[in-house]
Amino acid sequence: MPPKFSTEEKVLCYHGPLLYEAKCTKIKKEASQYQYFIHYQGWNKNWDEWVTEARMLKQNLENMEKQKRLLASHVAQSKANRKIKKDQKDLNRKGSKGGSDSNSNSRASTPVGERVAPVAARSTKRSLGDDERSTSSRDDEGQVQVPVKEQTGVLRKKKRKKEIFTDPVFAEEVVGMKVVVELPVDLKYILCRDWDNVVNKKRLSKIPAKVTVTHIIDQYISHLSSTQVKPAKRSVAAEIVGGFGEYFNVALGSQLLYNLEKLQYKEDCESKGAVQPCDIYGSFHLLRLLVKIGEYISAGSFSDHNIKIIEENLEDFITYLSTNKSMFFMKKNYFVPSQDYVTKNSKLL
Repeated sequence: MPPKFSTEEKVLCYHGPLLYEAKCTKIKKEASQYQYFIHYQGWNKNWDEWVTEARMLKQNLENMEKQKRLLASHVAQSKANRKIKKDQKDLNRKGSKGGSDSNSNSRASTPVGERVAPVAARSTKRSLGDDERSTSSRDDEGQVQVPVKEQTGVLRKKKRKKEIFTDPVFAEEVVGMKVVVELPVDLKYILCRDWDNVVNKKRLSKIPAKVTVTHIIDQYISHLSSTQVKPAKRSVAAEIVGGFGEYFNVALGSQLLYNLEKLQYKEDCESKGAVQPCDIYGSFHLLRLLVKIGEYISAGSFSDHNIKIIEENLEDFITYLSTNKSMFFMKKNYFVPSQDYVTKNSKLL
């Protein structure tokens, strides 16, 4: 049987639950089955891959309509799931206010079933709740007080550094912010997996990343151009999402890194003044920004109208990341650093 598709033919190809426009560039036959080397249109060549006919469709009117239906269904389902979670969170928050004192932990506002985190790690490390933060055990920013017994037998308090991002705390769990970030469960899981890889398994992200923050923002803006969004709204969305890159450049070095990553940042970014973090760091670090960006925006001098516009575009951007998570968040992103690196990093801290 001849191959169903030919080289240079434009096709539709499944990647996860969605169909993407692609082009077949090579064909080979293995074990009586044809395989096609696919380039996804508008995507970096790093995503090129060999696929079978089962994942491919002819690029005709019927299949293009199917592509639109799948995307619309996925976006609608994502929004419906977020609405359900938001309603449930509001109910829990009201119940917490009615049945407990004012110092109750703010994590009660998030359904337990939605919290995804490494179980083994959770038993030894966790983030402080609001009631714990309000006690005298917290000192200056980034430091906590712990009792240390001296040789004299007298207890005194000694400062030690607290690791940034010790445990993923999702922005939607923080009460009192103007902008509340609603992360889908699948992105929460990815964030927790990232935490586990760096903090527990002592792995580092590969720098420069295969797909950087700049690439992701550019691809999202290109995606907006292919939708039916009006040019004026598209221009506003591009400006807002481009601003996320500026927030990323400012926040990365001081607020988005674990201790193990400090030397890597110093060597690959800080020592090269012309290099912007968004040009070499990738999707996992961008996800860390998104759980804190509500805090940054809430602290700004934005009008209520502008905050509403920012929230809408932030929600659309997060939906885009969730929809394309298999393209952006790859398990092969991490590597184990050398002992020499660990020693140098320890001295730096």
